[in-house]
Amino acid sequence: MQQSLAFNIIKIVLVMVLLTVFGWVIMRYSHIAHAVSAAPTISLVGVISLYGLSHVFRMVRLALLTLDQRKQILPLVTMHAVTAFPSSFFPFKIGEVLRLIGLFALFDNKHKALAIWLVERFGDISVISLFILLLYLFDVAIPQALGYVFILFISVSVLSLLAFYATAKMLLFLNRYLVLSSSTARGLRILRASHQLRHLEATIIASLEGRFFAMLLTSVAIWACEILAVVAFIRSVSTSLNEITTYFISILSGNVPPVLSGVIETFTINKSITLAAMAVVFSLITLVVLQLRRANS
Repeated sequence: MQQSLAFNIIKIVLVMVLLTVFGWVIMRYSHIAHAVSAAPTISLVGVISLYGLSHVFRMVRLALLTLDQRKQILPLVTMHAVTAFPSSFFPFKIGEVLRLIGLFALFDNKHKALAIWLVERFGDISVISLFILLLYLFDVAIPQALGYVFILFISVSVLSLLAFYATAKMLLFLNRYLVLSSSTARGLRILRASHQLRHLEATIIASLEGRFFAMLLTSVAIWACEILAVVAFIRSVSTSLNEITTYFISILSGNVPPVLSGVIETFTINKSITLAAMAVVFSLITLVVLQLRRANS
């Protein structure tokens, strides 16, 4: 009964994703047609292939982080493929909330779900910070306002990592102290929260055990493919070095001047085409597999 209910819920979610893709194609048909015709076929295929490859590497990273629970690898990869498309156009980072909901739904151990999400974000932040530093080292011309944004990003990232490390080290002492002195309801609540954080730290370490550098390498591959996709697209619409730099920084930073909005929208449509195709393929495969399993059970 529970298995049948789970199958029905998964089918409903996948059908909703397919309907979302169908609705997006209808609503944005003219923009999609313009994006497809605006760039040469070779360039369009190159951008879509590179961006699609970046998501293949994201799936590889998810598989690496779930090697200790191998049965979850295929559902986790499917979850990424299915949620990546709606996440691409939800405002205010709602897509990350959708991703977290998917992770919590897949894992009984909620610490594992949160650990995977945190490690992914750590990998992305590390690579983006490195890329920003390389821009400065190679003296790439960056608008002053964006330079301040980049500095702020790196500062917040480093401080967040240091705060997490300091908290993790302090929890060991805090747990021992609270075990000996927590006789009040408040002390017990703090002890419980401290214990949960310690458990999360242990889960993160277990997820990275023997896989830390592999995780960083896949993160580098992810962003290398995304950056190459941006470069391939820019080269198809402009050959001016100044324009290429402006387009490149604007796309990566999300700070899009009105004069560039049409060009950036074309690139965004190309990304969404890739994610929509990925969502459709994985949704249809999953629906067929679920139907076969149900027929054989």
